[in-house]
Amino acid sequence: MENHETTNDGIYFDGWGSEFYGQYKLSRRLWFVGGYNILEPDSDQVQAGDYRVKYAVAGLRYTFEDFRRMIFANVRFNDGVDADGTPQATVYTVGVRWDLSKRGWHVSSKTK
Repeated sequence: MENHETTNDGIYFDGWGSEFYGQYKLSRRLWFVGGYNILEPDSDQVQAGDYRVKYAVAGLRYTFEDFRRMIFANVRFNDGVDADGTPQATVYTVGVRWDLSKRGWHVSSKTK
């Protein structure tokens, strides 16, 4: 990557990285999700400081109606650092995705 990535301070840098994401169906409605992300500046990119992205993600997703309606919980185990050397924190998320666009729930812009 050339001038493609930015640090948490908005400084552009050249670097390398990779990302992986996968999901596995445990039962009819329950899924395990996981992933990994790493990004490091090239060795000559001193303007990036100590910046590094390095984390793994694990979570569970329960679907009510395929991927239109679900609840989920994830954790991101962080081993990255900001440009100034500050460690990035582990993050926990819980969420709901509820698609209302079908079965009469759609909000239309039409007026009568």
